[in-house]
Amino acid sequence: MRRYFFYFFLLVFLSAHPANLFAHYILKPDEYSVYSVLVDEWYYSPKTSRVVIRDHTALSSSLDFLEIELSYVRSVMSVLGLETIDDFKAKNIISYPVEDFFDLSVDYNIITQREIDGIFESRGGWKRFYRRYQGADGILTFSRVGFNQDRSQALVYVVTQWGDLAGTGFYILLTKQKDNTWKFHRDLRVRNFWYFEDIKL
Repeated sequence: MRRYFFYFFLLVFLSAHPANLFAHYILKPDEYSVYSVLVDEWYYSPKTSRVVIRDHTALSSSLDFLEIELSYVRSVMSVLGLETIDDFKAKNIISYPVEDFFDLSVDYNIITQREIDGIFESRGGWKRFYRRYQGADGILTFSRVGFNQDRSQALVYVVTQWGDLAGTGFYILLTKQKDNTWKFHRDLRVRNFWYFEDIKL
């Protein structure tokens, strides 16, 4: 009897709060819009015919260091607002799944951590990667996107990694135009990477 009461309570709760229950785990459509513009305007180059994107968001600094890092970013990007920074910090406490909702002008794939581990479990991992993903220029890892209140400004952290000793982390600021499209505004490189372990998941 107790078990049936539990299932009844769960059904009522899901019916009343479906959005709230799953919203914590789902990236919003405007975040995918920012990612898509960022890839097309900032990352894409003529030599790239495929983009490979990690299947979870991530940062590369600890939460303790993030406050210091974002203070530095704001000192360089003078137009970056505190609302945008606060939203960025709140959204990046944990990692979130990245799904197949990009709108890109180039082919793309979502790569899982399990696949990454398999490719790079021994020497020669990048050769295996480029054989599997021909036309790619490494792997992209995104943070969640921080917005200001009126959604006119967006901040995202991006890691590009393309070789054994080649990877870079950027903070990127985008601004919304009068036609409601996003446009790349400024980037700031904050670190170089040597291995995937440097990226905090």
